[in-house]
Amino acid sequence: MTATPQFIYDQVPYEGYPITASHPDRIIPVARLLGMQPAPATNCRVLELGCGDGANILPMAAVLNGSQFVGIDLAHNPIVKATGMARALGLGNIRFEQMNVMDLDSGCGEFDYILAHGLYSWVPAAVREKIMSVCQSLLSRNGIAYISYNVYPGCHVRKMMSGMMRYHTEGAREPQEQIAKARELLSFLVSGKPDSPALTDELKQYRERRDYSILHDDLSESNDPVYFHEFAAHAGEHGLQFLAEADFYEMQPYNLPAETREKLTAFAGGDPVRFEQYLDFLKNRRFRKTLLCRKEVSINRTPASDPIREMYITSVARAVSSNPDIRSTKEEEFRGTKGGALRTGHPVLKAAVVQLGKSWPEPISFDQLMDAIAEYRDDFSEESTGTFCEMLLRCFMAGMVELHALPANFSTVVSDRPMAFDYARLQARNGDPAVCNLRHTTIEMDAASLHLLALLDGTRDVAAIHKHLLEIGLTAGNGRAIELREVQENIKKVAQSALQMA
Repeated sequence: MTATPQFIYDQVPYEGYPITASHPDRIIPVARLLGMQPAPATNCRVLELGCGDGANILPMAAVLNGSQFVGIDLAHNPIVKATGMARALGLGNIRFEQMNVMDLDSGCGEFDYILAHGLYSWVPAAVREKIMSVCQSLLSRNGIAYISYNVYPGCHVRKMMSGMMRYHTEGAREPQEQIAKARELLSFLVSGKPDSPALTDELKQYRERRDYSILHDDLSESNDPVYFHEFAAHAGEHGLQFLAEADFYEMQPYNLPAETREKLTAFAGGDPVRFEQYLDFLKNRRFRKTLLCRKEVSINRTPASDPIREMYITSVARAVSSNPDIRSTKEEEFRGTKGGALRTGHPVLKAAVVQLGKSWPEPISFDQLMDAIAEYRDDFSEESTGTFCEMLLRCFMAGMVELHALPANFSTVVSDRPMAFDYARLQARNGDPAVCNLRHTTIEMDAASLHLLALLDGTRDVAAIHKHLLEIGLTAGNGRAIELREVQENIKKVAQSALQMA
């Protein structure tokens, strides 16, 4: 008899990590652009289904102390770990329960945000029904559900690979044996130099996959991708509707030829679900992070730019030129990390992107950005401000800027007594090789950096931190004693990684 899912997750934990797109800070701007008025991130209730060790909602709760968080998971050990970390952090606004999703009822009250990352595709049909039922019955009036899942057509090859691995591991009873046999098959397939480009590409991706991912994702008895239109129909059966993709830029067809965009619009016929489905066909999409809301909520399918005035903005876009010409109408190119590119000759937009680059990673308010680029604006009228909002909206839709509901709660300027994010310090003390920063993203760190991070509790100045490191014998990479200058540089890196509290 094979192990039941809860025991498998206890034996081989699925390593949790922060899901940036699931944070209310990122969900709220998308909803606002589409006409919704969701609950503020600073005063809301959040439920996470399949929360694992709490790595997604624990850092949220550590920052949003005016909000309430509940996490449930079927596995015992991850819930114990999550509860222990919440207790160590002294958090009274979060609780974890070992519970089957099937046992959830209306007794736990309403939630403004319901999160289910990596759950929908890997549970039996009855549990998928329950996930939708929970969203329908527990979402507040303006509540939003975040659900991630595998989709076709992109997952056809992965589903095929899953079938191959399940065949080869048949009879293997223990998780480690299953993983070993799956790896054995993958090596066998690679050695055969398959003629199929699709299979070759898929095998390359498995080189980076962790053992726990292969076990829980590919060897799971339930591994059921769907077409997007099927997911949307399932949501509709439960009184829910498609709001948007959490990564809003994924909905935009900007990189497609004009003729293809025209046909896409014609095929969709004004139906947003059909539009997204045909876009999936074009992108060969394999994974979605979808936002749902109640069916009775009125959605403005043409995003409005005016709400941007109340938001905070960041951008990873940088000018291709080392010395971009901002003042003239000369066209400059800016590139982001997601493969996006922006070419513009508009002085105001060029100045804005450059300013956001200087401010990175701190989000700045719309008004702060307007003040910073005032010298490049000839017109301060309401009309010109509205035009600038439209520019920022287009940049957001192209993935060139990020919109936030919350101001920065971190500082990139090293303080006299640096204090790092308490959740990240706890992770560092636990020896986690990757920590969560105050942007709700993952930062990889080496052992020395983790040790330094754990010391940044606000009680020591930089000189005291350096002295402590010398006393414990921490050395630089070549074995020599670490210098004060190096400590200062490393603390600066911590601050610039959005890990230092404001």
